[in-house]
Amino acid sequence: MKVSKVRVGFQIFLHLVLILHILGFYYWGWTSIGSLDFPSFFKDGLSHWILTAGVIFAGVAFLGTLFLGRIFCSWGCHFGAVQDFSAWVLKKVGWNPPHLKTRFLHWTPYLLLILIFLIPAISANLTREGAPTPTVDLAMNEPWEALPGVLGSVITFVVCGAVILLFLGTRGFCRFVCPYGAVFRVFDRVAPLRIRKNKSCSGSCS
Repeated sequence: MKVSKVRVGFQIFLHLVLILHILGFYYWGWTSIGSLDFPSFFKDGLSHWILTAGVIFAGVAFLGTLFLGRIFCSWGCHFGAVQDFSAWVLKKVGWNPPHLKTRFLHWTPYLLLILIFLIPAISANLTREGAPTPTVDLAMNEPWEALPGVLGSVITFVVCGAVILLFLGTRGFCRFVCPYGAVFRVFDRVAPLRIRKNKSCSGSCS
């Protein structure tokens, strides 16, 4: 079995688990575990020293990257999954992704990471009176709290999954927009088991 098929199967399984988590939280009273979102790592963890389910989830993903490279981007990220599916559909209708030859856009994720997450986190710690008090609240933040509603979320997924491919190419959001991807890139550079390109590898390598 090809690795790509195993990866798609794992992505489907993971997203079914996340859907089950959302349904359980809102409809079946499973409220002991809150949102599993990356923004919580910066907003709650780094800014207010609160250990939430999202902080643990993002922390595991970041630490995993230190050893295995950007495995989360390929196997776990919902935006990556949507982009891969969209690219597959577009390829079936004869679409060829554009090849952007620019290094400027590669710095955008780092800029977004600094402006949206790191500066607010640093500011929160500098303006705090006294030493922070670490706390644990795994139920903090509802699963849909960090998302812009159902309609807004659908539009976001469509734009970042399909529309952006038309302008930035395959995995364009991951390469040129995603601020979390900037963290993964830094950790990936020191990962001993990260995937490396092999010039002798053909299309059958996947």
